Amino acid sequence: MSGGGTGGHITPILSVAHKLKQRDKAIRVVYVGERGSKLRSMLENNDDIDETVTIFAGKFRRYHNESWWQRMFDLKTHWLNFRDLLFILLGFMQSVRLISRYKPNAVFLKGGFVGVPVGLAAGIYKKPIMTHDSDAVAGLANRVVSRFVSIHATALAADCYSYPSAKVLQVGVIVSHNYRRVKESDKKAAKAQLKLP
Repeated sequence: MSGGGTGGHITPILSVAHKLKQRDKAIRVVYVGERGSKLRSMLENNDDIDETVTIFAGKFRRYHNESWWQRMFDLKTHWLNFRDLLFILLGFMQSVRLISRYKPNAVFLKGGFVGVPVGLAAGIYKKPIMTHDSDAVAGLANRVVSRFVSIHATALAADCYSYPSAKVLQVGVIVSHNYRRVKESDKKAAKAQLKLP
C-alpha cells in the first residue's frame, strides 16, 4: 500500500489494511511511504500494517492562483520541482527494488505523490494495481499511474472521472472502521458547550 502526504490518505489506507486483515490474518501488508514523513508513526503503531518502508518522493507544485508571469519567475518553485523530479527518479529506483523484493500480489494506491514511483514500478512488473479517489476530480498522482491500473475505486460515479468507465468501481469514501454516527444528544451537548445556536 502506498499514498500519503496527509492524514486524508493515511486514514483510508489503515481502513483498507484493517479489512484485509479481517479477511485473512496471514495477509502481509507493507506500507511504502515518503522518507521523512511526519505521519509515519500512525502506520508504525498499527496492528494491521506489518511493515513500513520509506522511499524518496517528490511532488509537482502547481499554483493555480498565480498568473503565467508570476509562475515564470517563481524560481523557488522551479528549483523545488527540479529537486523533486530527482527524488521521484530515486524513489522509482527504490520502488523497483521493493517490488522485486516483496513480490506483492497486488498494490493499493490511495493517491498522493509518494504513490507515483510505487505505481510506476508496479506497472513495470505488471502487478495488479487499485487506486482510490475520494474527490470529485481524480488526483494527479493517480492520473499519472492510471495506464497501469486494473481498478480505479472512486467515491463518485464513473462519469465524474476521466478513467475508462470499465475500470471504475464506485465504492464511496473510505472511512475508518472506528467511525460512528454522532447521537443527537451528543450534538446538543457539543453545541451547548461551544455556545452555538
